[in-house]
Amino acid sequence: MLLILSGCGKPSSVEAIETALNRCAKLSAQANSANLSADEAAYYIATEGQKVDIRDCPADFRQAYQRHFNAWDRAAYLLPSNTPLNAFLEGIVGGASGNLAMIGKTSRETAEALNEVSETYYQLVEIAAAYGARVPRSGVYLD
Repeated sequence: MLLILSGCGKPSSVEAIETALNRCAKLSAQANSANLSADEAAYYIATEGQKVDIRDCPADFRQAYQRHFNAWDRAAYLLPSNTPLNAFLEGIVGGASGNLAMIGKTSRETAEALNEVSETYYQLVEIAAAYGARVPRSGVYLD
């Protein structure tokens, strides 16, 4: 009787992680294939990534997953303001006020946010690998 029911119920940690990562890879592929600006793609990934069900994943993976999508959210917030006009205005304000930290502030913050997306992704991948989960290449999902 147990053998018959063994395939039913809650997925294993590995299966849950692989399912979550595959859904994320699909999101990335969808964002890359759509005609979206960088900030629109980041917003799409941040928003849709929060909809992926990770309840059956181990706690450390869920925490890393949340950090990763929080990083995407921050990048989505900062990317629209990282424009040449803002850089020019920051230069004028920074130079006029003597506050040189203003020069390139938005560009630095955006670069930090995008770096955080990469860092949190690698943390997520390391946790997944520790559980023995297969990790899809970005934008490519595994069957």
